[in-house]
Amino acid sequence: GATVNKSYFPYEYFDSLEKLTYTEFPRYVEFYSSLKGRNTLEPSPEETLSVEEQLAANHTGNGNLTDEQISAVGNFRYQHLRQMFYEKGWTFGDFLAYYNNRDVEPFLEAVENMVEYYEVRGVDIFKEAISVPGVSLRLAFKDVAENFYLFSKRHCDLVTLFLSQNVGGPALIFDRFQEAGSTTIGHKKGAPLT
Repeated sequence: GATVNKSYFPYEYFDSLEKLTYTEFPRYVEFYSSLKGRNTLEPSPEETLSVEEQLAANHTGNGNLTDEQISAVGNFRYQHLRQMFYEKGWTFGDFLAYYNNRDVEPFLEAVENMVEYYEVRGVDIFKEAISVPGVSLRLAFKDVAENFYLFSKRHCDLVTLFLSQNVGGPALIFDRFQEAGSTTIGHKKGAPLT
């Protein structure tokens, strides 16, 4: 899991580049999203809250939030962001940079945790095993002796038969160099160009 949460942004308020220089924090109502049909600061009734948000809403953590609790959490989030904005002397552009960073930080932290989890188990998930089946294959066979065979020599043609019947799998390009109209997918003659 990640210890950092995503932030909140007044998407519809940001309608011109000129606003990037604004030194006034947007009003609470500016965080309303017509796409979500609610203020982005306000949690959904079933959303899990931080301890601080539960205290601000006087919520025990059990059951759905009431409208009053939703509003209290929204105001708590707004005041936290507003205070940070003014304490750091930000412009709206600085706030946008903060929001964008908070948008990817939880993902990066989760990826780092996942890499660490598999590293301890002897698998480099970005080098040896790109897909979930690849990871499970590495884990399943990591302690198997070097001379392990799935088929006897008498039936070795079955490996070729089975592999030739495989369809699907990860649709990735496993080569660093790709040039549009020059290199091909899979580097096979007649394969589609990238």
